[in-house]
Amino acid sequence: MLSAANAKTQCWAILVPIFMLVIYLSVVGCDSQNNSKKIVDVEKENTQLRQRISELENKIDELSNNATNMLAEANKYLEQKRWNEAIEKAKILKQRYPLVPEASQANHVISTATNELAAEKKRADELKEKLEKDKKDKEKRQNEALRGLDKNYDKVREISWYTPKSGGGYGNSLFLYIGAEKGHAPWLRFKIRYCGDWWLFINNVDIKIDDRPSYKYFPQDEIHHDNGSGLVWEIIDDPFNPATEAVVEAIIKSNSTIIRFNGRDNKIRDFTVTKQMKDDLRRVLDAYASFK
Repeated sequence: MLSAANAKTQCWAILVPIFMLVIYLSVVGCDSQNNSKKIVDVEKENTQLRQRISELENKIDELSNNATNMLAEANKYLEQKRWNEAIEKAKILKQRYPLVPEASQANHVISTATNELAAEKKRADELKEKLEKDKKDKEKRQNEALRGLDKNYDKVREISWYTPKSGGGYGNSLFLYIGAEKGHAPWLRFKIRYCGDWWLFINNVDIKIDDRPSYKYFPQDEIHHDNGSGLVWEIIDDPFNPATEAVVEAIIKSNSTIIRFNGRDNKIRDFTVTKQMKDDLRRVLDAYASFK
């Protein structure tokens, strides 16, 4: 028979392994539960991350589309040569979406538009400089052309009249003169003046240039009449027109030009156009051209 001590020892020998097994199984069971919970937590986090990634991808697509549209608008402004608007649109794109590829392309838009603006300014400056030079050259030519003419300013009508030397005095004459009013284009007038001891009451004028047939000139406006100191004047003072210009050019180039006043009751008077008158005709035409 076993002693009480031995029996107790054998009992513990059997129980200890069983107890250890129970403890082991308990520990293993707890670890399994913890692992399952961790797995669930990880899967939940993964799901949330995938949703966040999807949201970010959608946001990136949205940003990319907006940036693409803005870049397209900026390029359209470039095509339309609306440089300032192209620069403004490209700058806004860069500010809003600095990390998208379109932002770097916006730099090209800004650079191109800036260069075009600089080129336009340069052309504008060159044009302004040219216009100023042309204006000075024109003023110089005008002053030189007007140098041989007498100027008379009408303060009431605010008109400057430029008359050649041959237009002065009181004798027979044929000449052109210029009227210039501020803010208006200058104009030319054609004047033939008769001076004598009695009235002719002129109807028309024959202009005999060298060996050509006489050209009959009919006054366009009313003839002015004046008298004084025993003399009378009848003055034809008409607008200058292309037909008159052709006659004047022929007179300037002629060797001899005779002017015949045809008056009432077959009264006539002749005078010869002098070299001074011819020179003055050319001088006034040149002065008039300097105003253009």
